[in-house]
Amino acid sequence: MSNMVIDKLNNMFLQQKLGFYRKDSEEGIILKIPYEIVNKKTKLEIDILSLNNEDTYIIGFTQSIIKEDSDDVNRELLDMNASLLRGRLSVKKSTQEVNYSMTVSVSENEELDYKEYRQNLHYCFYVYFQLCDYGIIEKKRSVEHVEV
Repeated sequence: MSNMVIDKLNNMFLQQKLGFYRKDSEEGIILKIPYEIVNKKTKLEIDILSLNNEDTYIIGFTQSIIKEDSDDVNRELLDMNASLLRGRLSVKKSTQEVNYSMTVSVSENEELDYKEYRQNLHYCFYVYFQLCDYGIIEKKRSVEHVEV
């Protein structure tokens, strides 16, 4: 069965020469797109979930919480959620992982706009770096390139 949203994302990624991994599940399809932010010397894997028979996709990331005080983390996440313009932060029960996600609508009659995708992606990076600044998560360092 074809998934209109995944087909459109796939076409957009191929046009932009972006690499990604695909994982099929019962509830939908997950695309994992690894990014390396060179000037920040960090890397982040973005997840895109397209649920079956939906005309939306969910873009976001999940990271391990490093801050010890769970009350402090909950308070900071509530404050951050209140200030977010798009998406939401959550912590799954019985885990030490914070998840950021936003839902994006896709029109069946139009191609995906790469500029809009990049804006959503940049917002994910913004939230990621905010979480790092609060000390809730640890920045994942990219590997330094060493000339041999």
